[in-house]
Formats: sequence, structure tokens, C-alpha cells
Amino acid sequence: MGTYLTNGIVQSIVIEKGQTDLQDVAIGEIIRQLEKEVEIECYDFTEDASGYYWKIKPEMFDINWIEFLDAQFQMYSD
Repeated sequence: MGTYLTNGIVQSIVIEKGQTDLQDVAIGEIIRQLEKEVEIECYDFTEDASGYYWKIKPEMFDINWIEFLDAQFQMYSD
């Protein structure tokens, strides 16, 4: 369970602008590719001279944790 919470929830995404394989890729294409992996609307986007950043919105953690944990334990006990 701790592994899921540590590794299963993407808390932040960082893409450095200086990466040679990404220098010619438009931000729109980066977002389209990220959308295939995560629900990008759950993240706040910022940018500076060195990179693009997505950080999970704080309200994403405003859930009923007991219900969440119960569902997780059900997955591991079956």
C-alpha cells in the first residue's frame, strides 16, 4: 500500500527545456503525450527559463481517505 501511495500517484512532472531530444518539440505536443499517461487537468502547470512543471493540484487530495484505502486493500486481498 505504501508503495502505491509513493509510486502510484504522480505528484509532479518536470521536463527540462535543455534536453536535446526535446528542444524542437512544442509544448502542445508534450501535453498531448502526457495526457496519454496522466489526467493532466489534475495538475497545475508552470514554466520558467529552464523547464516545464506540472504539480498535482492540492484539491486532488481532498478525498475520503478511508474509502480510498479500503478500495486499495480490497485490490490486494482478492
